[in-house]
Amino acid sequence: MARAEYVGQRPGWLRADEGLIDRTGRLPADEVLRRFESECPAQGRILRAYTDRLHERLEELLPQAPAPIVIHGDLTPWNIRYRRGTLSAILDFDDAHLDLRVADFALTWRGRYDNVVRGYEEESPLEPIEKELLVPIYWAWVISAAVAGLEEGAETADWAVGHLLRTELERLTV
Repeated sequence: MARAEYVGQRPGWLRADEGLIDRTGRLPADEVLRRFESECPAQGRILRAYTDRLHERLEELLPQAPAPIVIHGDLTPWNIRYRRGTLSAILDFDDAHLDLRVADFALTWRGRYDNVVRGYEEESPLEPIEKELLVPIYWAWVISAAVAGLEEGAETADWAVGHLLRTELERLTV
């Protein structure tokens, strides 16, 4: 039997915290956001404030974070099955990749579904540092999506701003 070897990250994938940093061949995210802010000052200021706080929090927290693991990548209600109130299946592993464990449900949490976190912890308690990373990792997903949308020609960042404003700029844990 052949021994499995570590092959690293899936080609073309980044961890949630890397999406705003590794932009090979594209404008830096800060430049995309700066240009957007000059056109849409109100939304741009919100994106900038959350991006700045995101960088501060990740710089502080990532050195203490557990090593990345393979995560599902799309842990949403339509990919989860229950039978008689008990988790029975998780479907659709197309987005599986290496990331921080907390990234697996940061988007499912969406800044307001605290029961997602509580339910996860019933099965696999989070470390205190992972709880602190939940909000910044959520912001990283949202801001990365906003930057991608702006690069593709979106005229507003309504979706991203709405999602960011679900969390307080200073809220650190759920």
